[in-house]
Amino acid sequence: MVCFPECCVYMGASTADTVKNAEALDGPSMRAICLLAQELKVWISVGGFHVPDPHTDKIRNVHVMVDPAGFVQGQYGKAHLFDNPLTGMQESVFTQAGNELCTVGPAHGCFAKVGLTVCYDVRFPELFGKLCRFAEDGNAGGHGAEIVLVPSAFMVKTGQAHWEVLLRARAIENQVFVVAAAQAGKHNPGEGSTSADGRCSYGHSLVVDPWGTILARMDGDSEGIILAPFSRQLLLDTRKAMPVQDHRRPNLY
Repeated sequence: MVCFPECCVYMGASTADTVKNAEALDGPSMRAICLLAQELKVWISVGGFHVPDPHTDKIRNVHVMVDPAGFVQGQYGKAHLFDNPLTGMQESVFTQAGNELCTVGPAHGCFAKVGLTVCYDVRFPELFGKLCRFAEDGNAGGHGAEIVLVPSAFMVKTGQAHWEVLLRARAIENQVFVVAAAQAGKHNPGEGSTSADGRCSYGHSLVVDPWGTILARMDGDSEGIILAPFSRQLLLDTRKAMPVQDHRRPNLY
């Protein structure tokens, strides 16, 4: 599985630029990605793809999963939009929030049950809990994810303070693998800029295992590739050794 960050196809210089360059899921960019997945015979996580919203003049920030045959098997519209006075970013001005969760799993031919999120979603543990619980645990509608993907374009200031601790916390409390592909370095100038030279992203892509151990890390804000294995046995052993899921009190929360 190859995982790309949020805004992996296009990082707009302004909200108008982002909206203008949004594409339908059957447009040329996604067709090219589907052909690439088919050619390389890999799953591709398109971490944040800007799609025109059919009901408004905004876009949807959609995390798309493409299978090795080149077909879209899952799409998740970012539920939590980054309206943040600290950075000046107001994502809701040009983005329509999603209202449905999404997992891709063995029923789609995937090697694991994979939950989809986008960036700012990492600050909402309730979302991760819903993705990772099993329906039979007493939390109706749980999705049973074994891996949660968190493609991101984290701002530098918030990334320095919270990026690693949030990702490790989500992995530990849900006993799942967390894969966070992240935008890195300087982009176009515009809204959300952290310097006179333009918007910057924190980088530091991470892969975290169910115990909270960092399996792979991209140091700094450089570009590159990190690799990590998925082990279902490690996931099962972690949950058996510390069965916190069995101790939850759904009658209370």
